[in-house]
Amino acid sequence: MQPSIYAQVAGNEAIVSMVSLGFGIGVVPRIVLDNSPLAANIRILNIQPRLKAYEVGLFALKKKLRNPVVNAFWSQLQ
Repeated sequence: MQPSIYAQVAGNEAIVSMVSLGFGIGVVPRIVLDNSPLAANIRILNIQPRLKAYEVGLFALKKKLRNPVVNAFWSQLQ
């Protein structure tokens, strides 16, 4: 089966936007969907077998750690 590709977008929020508009399916981290204002427009499918968990990397410039918000977040990481 060859699906029709309507668009290719970069970024999890863009994927959520396209799916909420009715353009197919997408895969995003749960935290993205939980915090999206578009979550009410999306149906979560129960896919079996479940996708395996994956790690997310975070990056920041050293000078950005002077920002209190960035520093507070960064201090919570292991």
